[in-house]
Amino acid sequence: MKLEQIILRPSADVILVQHTDSAGRSGVTAVPPVSMDVPQLAALATLLALFRARLPLEPDKPPRGEVEQEIEELEYRLEHLRKSIGEDARTQKI
Repeated sequence: MKLEQIILRPSADVILVQHTDSAGRSGVTAVPPVSMDVPQLAALATLLALFRARLPLEPDKPPRGEVEQEIEELEYRLEHLRKSIGEDARTQKI
């Protein structure tokens, strides 16, 4: 059995586990947290803490330099899109 994805849905109070077996059949198993005992809940909390510790930080306010660089890249891409649209329009008129 291969675990493909673990999805936590706190709003629905459920954990979904997507899996594939050795025959290639896929499925989803729902695990309601209320069905878990204390050791299982503790293990889940430890696993979640491990994941959170390894996730990159998501700053509420990214550094100004990053924002400016992203704006420059987007403007560059926009300019190239405008040029390609202009060239396509000229080609279609001919």
